[in-house]
Amino acid sequence: MTVRITISLGRKRLNDGEVGSGGQNSAGQAQYIYLPTANGPMPIAAVINGATFAVHSDHLNTPRKLSNASGQPVWQWSYSAFGEDKPTLAKNRFANLEVTPNPGTTNIADVKFNLRYPGQYSDEESGLFYNGYRTYIPTLGRYTQSDPIGLDGGWNRFGYVNADPLNYLDEDGLQARPPRAAVGPLSVSYGESVAAGQVSGLLSQIRRYDPSFTYDVVRPSRGSGSGYSRADVNILGSLLRGYERNQTCPRDGVQPGRLIGDQRGNVMVEPVGGRTVPRGPGGVDTHTLYPNGSNYMRLNPVGHANNPTPNGHGHAMGTGSGMSGQGPSLSPTGNIVPFTSSDAHWPIN
Repeated sequence: MTVRITISLGRKRLNDGEVGSGGQNSAGQAQYIYLPTANGPMPIAAVINGATFAVHSDHLNTPRKLSNASGQPVWQWSYSAFGEDKPTLAKNRFANLEVTPNPGTTNIADVKFNLRYPGQYSDEESGLFYNGYRTYIPTLGRYTQSDPIGLDGGWNRFGYVNADPLNYLDEDGLQARPPRAAVGPLSVSYGESVAAGQVSGLLSQIRRYDPSFTYDVVRPSRGSGSGYSRADVNILGSLLRGYERNQTCPRDGVQPGRLIGDQRGNVMVEPVGGRTVPRGPGGVDTHTLYPNGSNYMRLNPVGHANNPTPNGHGHAMGTGSGMSGQGPSLSPTGNIVPFTSSDAHWPIN
């Protein structure tokens, strides 16, 4: 069974006299044909202005290439950090026109194809992707509207698929999910070029909050393990969510100075004028401190003696250093809660 959806590409705009599909400036009409799969509808064909094209989709059902009736590739959308790269056309020798504005042309006809990540439709005029309940801006890798359920949907109310569009999808702008066909942990190969593209995109977003941010890792200079990997993408994605969380949801009147992250992607805030110190047996725990030395956030990756579950904690400003000097416990949303409550024990990676 296939599903056929028809979308009119024309728009009524009073300033140029366009009156919709069939008008003097209409972009024409497209029909998209989907194949139902375990992972949701997969676009397999498109009829654009009467011409039929095969749609080649990836593991998330994202269209990556169109070929014409002769089997020639005519359109492609390469992998980039967050979908910010524009599609390229055979008509222009698959050149990036922003880099090479005059690449020459071929005799293959132009084609306009507006599907992007699953559930998304690209609007050429605004540069945005319509995504069901929200609108996605690929140059920033985030939604332009906050999550409709607020902080119940997570700290980052504007984030798209946990900053990992290679392994997750969100067809309606409400909830990220992995492919339904996936069994066990996701095993999509992170080629170094894909990881490097995502790292580059994440760094540019983080530097909007902290222009001096640098990311240095120790690894071999060449050979296996020398390039960026999914681990780097996960760490930077968590750091970005931390910056966005503390930029848009300031809590407790604390002014963030630095974000402190670990290898698992957990992020804590070090207040301005405060510091970060190791604690616990062998320094396994990490604490960020207020300027007066009292605990602000605590990261306990091996839990406590009576509860080995990894967890984090937050505290209002206390009177001084140590457990005796720390303030009341805080929930993840900044409310004072009993120190024995589940809200006082934050889930961590």
